Amino acid sequence: MPQTGVSPGDARRVASGARMGSQLDGGALSGSTPPSLEQCFPASEGAPVRAASPDEWRRLAAGRAHWLLWGKSRPDDASLAHPLLLHCIDVAAVACVLLAERLPNASARTFLGLHESPESALRFLAFLIALHDLGKATPAFQRKAPWAPSLLREEGFDFRSSTPNHSKAGLSLLAPALESAGLRGDCAARYAHCVVAHHGTFVGNEYLDPGRLGRKARGGQTWRDARAALIGALTELLRLDDVDVSGLRYPTHGEAYALAGLTSMADWLGSMQEHFPYEAPLPPDPSALPAYFARARRRARVALDAAGFPAPRPRAFRVFTDLFPEYEPWPLHVQAQTLAEHLEAPSLFVVEAPMGEGKTEASLLLADAAAAKLGQQGLFLGLPTRATANQLFGRIRRFLERTRTDEPANLLLAHGEASLVDAFARLRFGEVYGSSESADEDVETGGVRAEAWFCTKKRTLLAEHAVGTIDQALLAVMGVRHAFVRYAGLAGKVVILDEVHAYDTYTGTLLDRLVEWLGAAGTTVVLLSATLPSSRRRQLLDAYRRGARTVPGATIASASTPDETTSTAYPRITTASAQGIHSVSFGPRGRATSIRLGFRDEGVERLAARILDEVARGGNVGWICNTVDAAQRAYQAIAEQAPELQRLLLHSRLFPPERLRREEELERLLGRRGDRPERSVVVGTQVLEQSLDVDFDLLVTDLAPVDLVLQRAGRLFRHDRDDRHPVRTRAELWVVAPADEEPSVEALRQVAAVYDELPLRRTLDALRGRSHVELPGDIEPLVERVYDPAILPAAHAHSAAQQERLGRGAAQRSSAEQRLLPHADAPDDFLGELRLGLEDEEAPSLHADRRAQTRDARDSVTVVCLEQRGGEVWAGERVIDLDVVPDAALQRALVERSISISRPAVVRALVEDPAARPTAWERVALLRHRRVVRFDNGVAEVGGVALHLDPDLGLVLESPRGRGSTSR
Repeated sequence: MPQTGVSPGDARRVASGARMGSQLDGGALSGSTPPSLEQCFPASEGAPVRAASPDEWRRLAAGRAHWLLWGKSRPDDASLAHPLLLHCIDVAAVACVLLAERLPNASARTFLGLHESPESALRFLAFLIALHDLGKATPAFQRKAPWAPSLLREEGFDFRSSTPNHSKAGLSLLAPALESAGLRGDCAARYAHCVVAHHGTFVGNEYLDPGRLGRKARGGQTWRDARAALIGALTELLRLDDVDVSGLRYPTHGEAYALAGLTSMADWLGSMQEHFPYEAPLPPDPSALPAYFARARRRARVALDAAGFPAPRPRAFRVFTDLFPEYEPWPLHVQAQTLAEHLEAPSLFVVEAPMGEGKTEASLLLADAAAAKLGQQGLFLGLPTRATANQLFGRIRRFLERTRTDEPANLLLAHGEASLVDAFARLRFGEVYGSSESADEDVETGGVRAEAWFCTKKRTLLAEHAVGTIDQALLAVMGVRHAFVRYAGLAGKVVILDEVHAYDTYTGTLLDRLVEWLGAAGTTVVLLSATLPSSRRRQLLDAYRRGARTVPGATIASASTPDETTSTAYPRITTASAQGIHSVSFGPRGRATSIRLGFRDEGVERLAARILDEVARGGNVGWICNTVDAAQRAYQAIAEQAPELQRLLLHSRLFPPERLRREEELERLLGRRGDRPERSVVVGTQVLEQSLDVDFDLLVTDLAPVDLVLQRAGRLFRHDRDDRHPVRTRAELWVVAPADEEPSVEALRQVAAVYDELPLRRTLDALRGRSHVELPGDIEPLVERVYDPAILPAAHAHSAAQQERLGRGAAQRSSAEQRLLPHADAPDDFLGELRLGLEDEEAPSLHADRRAQTRDARDSVTVVCLEQRGGEVWAGERVIDLDVVPDAALQRALVERSISISRPAVVRALVEDPAARPTAWERVALLRHRRVVRFDNGVAEVGGVALHLDPDLGLVLESPRGRGSTSR
């Protein structure tokens, strides 16, 4: 990678913190005092200045061309305009306060390590980010305000062009300006690319060609003089002449991407009119700018306080019992604490342990150590589903309330339906629950709050702490607008990803790239799994190390690192960094669980009868089906044969409030502290596998890949309890699968169509002939037997299945690569070739090639279920008008009556029907992509499929029997 005047040794010393102090104690930059803004940018000693209105400003600034250009404006009102020069200063002020006072210390070290002197880095970055809108000093932009051309023509400005946009113009103008300041051409282009991308996407390299921006687009001499004067004013104000620009490094891909994110953050905050009013200082000459800049920094602090960017505070190293005083540490926690005590550099931790071993607590212990020792402050916890995220959100809130005693923590729930979750809504909107606080204010609950500024999809990951679906993090490395903002938000945190075994090749490819880029950011990552194949573990370890090796100053192992995890017993923690890979094992926390294993191959009614025979003896049974349709049929069979039995059905085709109510009811009955009934049956889909801490005596499961079967088996005898029914002395697992030794493809699809054929066949081979399974002892041998590519099946059917799986995997990888950033160690500067044009909206009508899909799932549509009663449309107990934009309360009510459907005929019919998409909803983000289905007495027909709303079963799709819905 090209350098700009810094030796490799110096670069390593800067990155390791040698020039800023050697101790990484979580305090200010590497243990020393960060650059003081007041020392770097002293205010003027001249007379105080007063503020002028925009009109007065323009009158007094006549004759000073660069002072008249506007940067922010209401197009219809000249009195609401803000000079471009002052907007540049506002944004520079925000960037300075972020860098010196508010970013996590790990992130600040990265940015201020771009120069061998932190003070010089701060001054240069302030100057660079100030010029993010240099492209606005062009005819095409200034003519956007109707009042501007006539005013500017009086000062000698010409208007002969209306193109290009100011980002493209900015790249053409800024790169040569940086070269003139002393940067090498490649380095100037790199930095220019980063800051002109603040509207969400990078500008093509063709705009680095000086001839691309024509003379008309650049404007005449007055325009050139104005831009030169603007750059000169910022050079003097921000003391760029004191910076030896030859000491600037060429940013790595990770640094460049994060810098683009930092620029957008500073621009968004510096554009908040409530904090940066449209006014200007007098007199209108350079003598007023230092005092204005000082005031802008004060305003920036107020804006950052209001938004929720606290100053990082030193964190003392804490042991497990400090964080979890109510628990005795288990073997996993003891081992995690040992690793935490020796943590010296950002690392990847892969924690593999059985279900119920305390992996979440171990990950929080490691994260707390990274905050104390590396300055990586804040958390993002990513989970496979919204249900799992909702479950964990409450635990993390309680953890932060207990451990953050110095100031409230900012915690967000990050997924598309977060506003429906009461635990999160209480942090945001206290008045909904009886508080007198305004809906626009941040309502504290104990030591945790949810700041409103972050509650938009592009900003969520900038919040100090967030719990959400993994999809939110995956978008940081996909080709969506402002992906680099998400990346910058993750870069200073510790990222914890749970259930990493739960993804197919498509999402797994995205996950590998995310882990790689987090390594490039110097981010500590913790991956959790109970059933991770060794080949998959190695892919994740290699991905992180590939990124980590790009960090300047990283100590890189000179030889290839052997995979010691293959000889380290399960359960284990594997640590990876640029230096290498290390793995340690630990003992399980308690006795092994022996599970009696059996297979069943019978119709749903006969299977239900067999289950009820077991229930009659006593105990609580779980029945996990692979599709919603199958779960509904199973539950109906139980209900018809035992109408008085306590039972519960849980799947994704329930209205969200009803699903949450049932989840809470299930936790109340079968959770760790549940009021356990004598007898019950719970039927559900994969939500039972992933999201709930419940304990069954007997589990019935449709055939699935072995890792998922074992994950489901982890719900058996999960809790140490003395209220288990006395006849249930041993856990029991029934697997529903074809009885044939070599079942046909169709037979497998009948029970497990949502999974690949090959792992299903290998799972049958691995489990058949066994009378029991031992947990945790059998987890790794069984997973390896199914997923180890070296173990090749001999049967022809297996060979065909293997070829099909290989072909599908290759297609999924190819599809994922088309949506991803290049590798973090790509040899070329790809920013100018990167097109962030994918849409992260869940628009069913959007072509698949334009969607930033994080899952390789069939197309789906979210329907709002309304009731047609005569000439009126009802949402529950409320009459609504589909031609009127719904208020906030109605929006919530409509979302609460929404269900996702993936049946192709239904999706196709609703996407093609304009009547299903109310025009009034186009302006409502929550509703924009939802489709209306009108029911008559709970029944509707869409695309030839009968839809029936049943209070017990949920939404039933009645069509000719086939493979059923794959909705979960």
